[in-house]
Amino acid sequence: MSRIDYALNVDADQTAEIARFVEAHGFSLTPGAVLPDALFAALKAEAAAQRGGGWSETTREASPYRACRAEPGETARAFLSHPDTLAFLERIFGEPMLPAFEASCFTYYENEGDFLARHKDRSVACAATLIVYLDVISGEAGRDAPGLQLHVFGREDTVDEPAVILGSAENAIAVGRGSRVWHERPPLGPGEAVTALTACFTPANFVVEAKGARDADLADTLSEEGYAAYRRGELERAHERFRQALSRDPECDMAWAGHGFAYWSRGLFELALAAFQSAARLDGASASHWSNIGLCLRDMGEPERALAAFRTSVSIDPAYAPAWNEWGNVLQDCGQADEALEFYYRALAIDPARAVVHHNLGVALTRCNEPMQAYHAFQEALSRDPGYSHALEELGVLYLNAGMTEAARDALQRAGTPRAANILAGAGQALPDKTGLISEVST
Repeated sequence: MSRIDYALNVDADQTAEIARFVEAHGFSLTPGAVLPDALFAALKAEAAAQRGGGWSETTREASPYRACRAEPGETARAFLSHPDTLAFLERIFGEPMLPAFEASCFTYYENEGDFLARHKDRSVACAATLIVYLDVISGEAGRDAPGLQLHVFGREDTVDEPAVILGSAENAIAVGRGSRVWHERPPLGPGEAVTALTACFTPANFVVEAKGARDADLADTLSEEGYAAYRRGELERAHERFRQALSRDPECDMAWAGHGFAYWSRGLFELALAAFQSAARLDGASASHWSNIGLCLRDMGEPERALAAFRTSVSIDPAYAPAWNEWGNVLQDCGQADEALEFYYRALAIDPARAVVHHNLGVALTRCNEPMQAYHAFQEALSRDPGYSHALEELGVLYLNAGMTEAARDALQRAGTPRAANILAGAGQALPDKTGLISEVST
């Protein structure tokens, strides 16, 4: 990290021009390549690495979009908090800024139709917006396609045409007042994709009470902090933030859902179910809330009620991949692995990058006596997440059944789990090659 140069390639005159454009229009795009080559390469590599642990979602009705998000890693956090970055922002916005990590992420628009609807960012956490374009792939319509643009409308939502259209150029930065002006990213066309580091910043001297922020805004910000703590495994801190959010706004469905996730992670499925049901009562049009209800019911041993919840989820949003995946899991639980295949394929058609779905597909294929197809599914899971222990465990079992003891030992040792150790300990002598896996895998 210490060897990376963080000095942005924007001189004083260019910075002043960007500041004037932001003041007049709300957003501006920096000229040319802005990040030093090593920093750009490091951020791009980190975005690719973080994608394996990302999550696809369609957000709440108030600010709808469809894309994948992932936590900023060490390099991104170092860049966003570096003095050179903060000095650049202070020159543009006229006051010191600090990064709001809980409201920042890598964003991946990667499937046709992915979009960001017209919206304003939350004023509490995002007084300033910074978008670093790391990967831009043009499709049939070329670099000027609407899906590769940021449309800025200004302070009113009634304007039909954008006042400013900014392109998405690799190693360029869009910077602006995302909480003050309406902006959007139109749906991607065929073959188009954009990967960016999307960051929010808060004035260093910001005091919520002094700014008179609405309770709902603060509840959303506290919920985001709760989700960040949840993803770090800090469950008690997450609960604390969600409780604080609900004290500000008892109708914040994000906070109720956050409680549900934290309870579910602790194995408190009844409490999780009650929290997700509260979220669904407040926002019944959320596919994610209904899918989470189904997940709890599955873990509580109520498959029929779980399937009903997943049906509701996909009826709200047929493109909500987690519900299709969990539907398949319930069918597998009920001994219907052959029927589960269809649901995993549906989930992967929507979001092919989720390692867990490839793993679940592989398990179902194994149970359907399709070892070669299962092998490829587990390999796909590992291509998304090389350390995914469950996929390594299943590969080890496949290798053992094929008599490939060295490959089995390698996969199980890489898994490093108690189950993997038990499989190794109970393997004994190599089994004969009953599946034909050896000849097909080794070619």
